[in-house]
Amino acid sequence: MFTIDILDTVDILDVLFNTAINYASEFPVSLEDFVLAVVTLNLIRPTIVLLSLFVDHYAHTRGSKQVKMAKAFAELCLLNIPLLCIRVYISIKYKDQISVFLVKNILSIMYAIVEIYDCIFDLSELEQTDKAEANFVNVEKAYTNKACEPDEPINQETNKKNGVTSTPVSPKPSSKEVSF
Repeated sequence: MFTIDILDTVDILDVLFNTAINYASEFPVSLEDFVLAVVTLNLIRPTIVLLSLFVDHYAHTRGSKQVKMAKAFAELCLLNIPLLCIRVYISIKYKDQISVFLVKNILSIMYAIVEIYDCIFDLSELEQTDKAEANFVNVEKAYTNKACEPDEPINQETNKKNGVTSTPVSPKPSSKEVSF
């Protein structure tokens, strides 16, 4: 997808230069500055993509989902929405041709929204899993901290652990011993 984004960025520069040449007297400088800022950010954006690939390759944790969501958000806000707005504005205001990249921007916006939603859903599932694991650990700790295990007889060591000071009553020796 990154190669198409670079082609999209080059195409918007071409549209910008052609429109600025054809409509030099009425073309606003602020639009030119905005387009150049968006293009610059889009050429810097691969660092986020490389970080995302690195994190996704080496870790499948909460951090990787957050980086994936940041990447999708950056593509949405720094690339597709601004380029879509610029294309629509130039097409309407200067009667320029509608580019095929307009469709690419619309589809990429929908894809990024779905990806962000997917990351939010995965993060909420991770949070629920963490809560369930913490609950399990608490139950396990409570079970191991009991005075005795269910099948364990109470003995002197157990009484010492529980702070019981009385000694257990030992069985009296019987007068009749059976020998075999």
